[in-house]
Amino acid sequence: MSNVVEFKTPAQLRAELTERERELGEARAKLSQIKAVNEMLKLQICDLTDQIAEMAKQLAIILDNLAKLANKLPDLD
Repeated sequence: MSNVVEFKTPAQLRAELTERERELGEARAKLSQIKAVNEMLKLQICDLTDQIAEMAKQLAIILDNLAKLANKLPDLD
């Protein structure tokens, strides 16, 4: 087994560094986008939870009103 070391020129090293920095920039941009989407989804979930809670209250009122109405109707038996 031979130990061959590949030496790179400063220009090659700068090119690799530039490429890595570009990849890192892209990864940071994607992470930022993911965080923004995550925050948006959390806000939408909170909004939907509030809407469903309000609908549940309204449904409870409707059910109560229907029960009261049913008690007021005469039996036709």
